[in-house]
Amino acid sequence: MDDVSLDTTIVELSEIESLSIRLINICKYNNLTDLSRILDHYDSHGHFLDIRNCGVQSSNELVRISQKYISLHSSNQAIDNELCISVW
Repeated sequence: MDDVSLDTTIVELSEIESLSIRLINICKYNNLTDLSRILDHYDSHGHFLDIRNCGVQSSNELVRISQKYISLHSSNQAIDNELCISVW
């Protein structure tokens, strides 16, 4: 998990997590181009069944990835919230 950050691209993530070509293409087509966008979608919807061409197996694979790296997203959200509070 040390090599992965929110700006890790889907191609880089596929090398780390051995994602299928189909899943990579689904992500690219639906503008889920990096881990941050994947985690944003997961945080909002809890699944990926609502994106074009994404079936149960692909959604489950993205959910697994999201659950593995959600702590990166949560810690970044907390930092963003702190910055907003300090600005005001």
